[in-house]
Amino acid sequence: APTFSVTAGALPAGLSLDATTGVISGTPTSAESATFTVTASNGVGSPAATSYTVVVSAALVAPAITSGDPGAGTVGSAYSFTVVASGNPAPTFSVTAGALPAGLSLDATTGVISGTPTSVESATFTVTASNGVASPAATSYTVVVSEPTPIVKSTVSFDSQGGSTVAAVSVVNGTVIKAPKAPTRTGYTFAGWYTKATGGSTWNFAATVTTDVTLYAHWTVQKFTVTFNAQGGSKVAAMSTNYNTAIKAPKSPTRTGYTFAGWYTKATGGSKWNFTTKVTTSTTAYAHWTVQKRTVTFNSQGGSTVAAVSTNYNTAIKAPKAPTRSGYTFAGWYTKATGGTAWKFSSKVTANATAYAHWTVQKRTVTFNTQGGSKVAAVSTNYNTVIKAPKSPTRTGYTFAGWYTKATGGTKWKFSSKVTANATAYAHWTKR
Repeated sequence: APTFSVTAGALPAGLSLDATTGVISGTPTSAESATFTVTASNGVGSPAATSYTVVVSAALVAPAITSGDPGAGTVGSAYSFTVVASGNPAPTFSVTAGALPAGLSLDATTGVISGTPTSVESATFTVTASNGVASPAATSYTVVVSEPTPIVKSTVSFDSQGGSTVAAVSVVNGTVIKAPKAPTRTGYTFAGWYTKATGGSTWNFAATVTTDVTLYAHWTVQKFTVTFNAQGGSKVAAMSTNYNTAIKAPKSPTRTGYTFAGWYTKATGGSKWNFTTKVTTSTTAYAHWTVQKRTVTFNSQGGSTVAAVSTNYNTAIKAPKAPTRSGYTFAGWYTKATGGTAWKFSSKVTANATAYAHWTVQKRTVTFNTQGGSKVAAVSTNYNTVIKAPKSPTRTGYTFAGWYTKATGGTKWKFSSKVTANATAYAHWTKR
């Protein structure tokens, strides 16, 4: 006789195979579909093998409702409650007494009671779960449907206090609002929303709103700088001031050779800066200047008059027409009456000054005509100076009578008189 064994797969849980008798027996412990192979062998020839499938079904269980009390409903609001029941096969559900609240229905398969209640009421009803095994399970429920709670809203208003408009927000009481987009205001930086126009505390946007409220924008005034460009003058410090306020005029700068003409809006041209005007942006004020005049006076030191010349500071002047002076040759203009250095007309004039004419005295010659006497050398002398009488000439048969202005007649030459022109002195003689 052959013996038996499971050579592939496995028996359903809870069953076993008797190797001698081939009996499969026991009590299944789980629902399943088990496929396995039983082989019979007795040592003669090849063993015999057969595949089997045993389907174990779940046990039948009577229905039992396990869900608790349903919640209350509100007219106009979606409602859902699930009646939970165990059992095998799965039970189906039905209302077997009373009625569901108006607007609700029961899903027979899932046990879900859902819908939107339409009236205020207290509905008592019985839900029965049945699956054909033993007696159905039934549970009574009461669902109370109430009027909806009134929605109370509050308004949060935003006072931007000079900034851009921010729209008010309507919010359900007990909820929070998001911070709106920050307003803007020319010349100011937004510092946040506060509970008061001045002072107060910062609004906490995580806090719930329970009443109408106005929030106030607080601002920090911006600073603007006026820079002073002295354009060659002494330095003037920049001034910082609050937006939309005026500044005081700074101390006037100085510049050698120029007179300060005021502050202007442009380096050249523009309009004069008005210090009563309020500053609304950073800007630059430019110093304008009027060039001063410098005068060069010409001292001809005895020569013909030469008019003074007035010129702009730090510019050169042209040499004037040379002066004249009897008995002298003009030697140029100098920085001092005596000595000094030659005046450079290519140099720029930066101060009032006097140029002095220097002169070279001319020579004058007195020639002596002895009119037949011994020769007497001519005498050269500076203009406007006197000469000494030369040694008297001699002439045979004559006595020297003196020097005269003319060969015949004239006046006696005065050696105390200054010589201002070339001249000839004539010897006069007395015959012995």
